[in-house]
Amino acid sequence: MQPFDCSIAEYNNYLFKDTLRTKKDHIALTWLLIDRQNDKIAAYMSLIMTYIILIQVLCNHLRVKNYIKVLKSII
Repeated sequence: MQPFDCSIAEYNNYLFKDTLRTKKDHIALTWLLIDRQNDKIAAYMSLIMTYIILIQVLCNHLRVKNYIKVLKSII
């Protein structure tokens, strides 16, 4: 597989240094889009769970029992 460079150092660093750690810590999942013609990474997408966890913590702090309902109302 060819190296990936999106010209934004922060994004490159995340892909190569943080994706395995965030998966292991159950913080994010990352998917790669591979160009089949040249076997290069064309893009990646990460689903980061931090926002959902923060909503849950905030609702617990405020003693809100149904944080899923609060989350749905925000989204």
